[in-house]
Amino acid sequence: MAKNDQGDTFSSLGGVAFQWSLESDSSASDAYGVLRFLKFADSVYKTPPSVEYWEKQNLHGSMILMEGSKTGSAKVTVKPLNPAYKNVAPYDVSLVVVANLNLKPSHIYLLPGTKVKYHLELIKQGKAFPITLPSDQYYLEVGDKTIADLENTSSVVTALKYGTTNIVVKDKYITGRELTYLPSGSIHVTVPSYLTLSVSPGDKWILQEKRTYFVFVNVYDRNSQPIHITQEVRVSVQFPAKYFQAEKLSSNGTYYEVKTLAAGSCQISAVLLGIASKTGSIDKIHPVVSAFQDVVIYERIKILPEYTLLPWDDVTKPVYTIYLKASGGTGTFNWLSKSPSVGSVIPVSEQSEQTARVRAFGLGTFEVQASDAHIPTFVGSAEISVQPVMDMQILPYEVETELNGSLILPLAMYGFLPDKMKKIFSNCSEVPVSVDIDEMAKFVLVDDHSSPVRSTAC
Repeated sequence: MAKNDQGDTFSSLGGVAFQWSLESDSSASDAYGVLRFLKFADSVYKTPPSVEYWEKQNLHGSMILMEGSKTGSAKVTVKPLNPAYKNVAPYDVSLVVVANLNLKPSHIYLLPGTKVKYHLELIKQGKAFPITLPSDQYYLEVGDKTIADLENTSSVVTALKYGTTNIVVKDKYITGRELTYLPSGSIHVTVPSYLTLSVSPGDKWILQEKRTYFVFVNVYDRNSQPIHITQEVRVSVQFPAKYFQAEKLSSNGTYYEVKTLAAGSCQISAVLLGIASKTGSIDKIHPVVSAFQDVVIYERIKILPEYTLLPWDDVTKPVYTIYLKASGGTGTFNWLSKSPSVGSVIPVSEQSEQTARVRAFGLGTFEVQASDAHIPTFVGSAEISVQPVMDMQILPYEVETELNGSLILPLAMYGFLPDKMKKIFSNCSEVPVSVDIDEMAKFVLVDDHSSPVRSTAC
């Protein structure tokens, strides 16, 4: 933008060539190392017509492109190139080039005697690139060294006493006012006030027996700010042996992998023992901080039969009706078929949601689920598979009887499970079977469906 001696602004400067130059803005920065000029023709930007005219003559117009090469500051000066404008004073502006840095953690709450390692990331085009600290360019600095101590070689901060201080990123190429553009964080060394215990999966202390859960201990200050758990923290958690088996735990006692053993109600207790010192002793925290957690464990939801294999016939296209019974949980269930196009499921009655009627009306395998009506995360499942008949045989049985007596010949039909294992069908009643008798004078086929079926037949 340019004005005449009357203060009027020129509507265009397209016909004027300008001289652009760089100067160091501080002793720590090399201007041409911090910034460089770019031609519009060498960039992804569309070249304005007035600028294109001057760039073709290796000159600059009233608009330029600049690119930051490294962090620092530089002064950009511009003045008309034509000597006729020698009385027009040059104009300059200071530019600061800063990296898009991310300090982790940015804000943290610690207990005295605990340590935390800091990390620095450079963000470029939405991606994070780690920077090893200290580097040739960046380093950290703690404000109040009586509250927190920084070990420069490892970028590890040790909390010393209660209080709040800051931690800042320093750039060797930036000084003075440019320092305000660098990231910083806060360190709060605080007093623990209370503990909580959380569980996963489920987030609620209503569990199922014979399942694995992850238990976490969380520490908070009086303002309910979460305190960062480090390896120096020592916590003890007591699980009733009748109901829990601890399979894994962290060295500081704030993480447990447990297995529930039996249904019932119990209580878990946790206590913050203190902070482990370099010698291995524990520096106790006063007053003692502890927590108690009530737990309810329900029986695991089961559906019987767990697996049903039914034969398919391409001619009759049978539709099967079977009944499933669920148990466990709170005793009330919602039923769901995972493949409604192959099979459906509905409770037998609103009064008895433990039993469901399943209709299988197509070739294929589908899963039926029973979820607890009060605790939806409790789920049991059963599988129903309708498959072609792959084999059949008459099983060994009694083959002698008195005159006018009856013989029952058990017939077994087989299909393949989804894992290609051969298995006898659970029910063959809907598959038509043709029976031929060689000696009709001695034997007669009796159409009697009331005869008992052997467990190994169908």
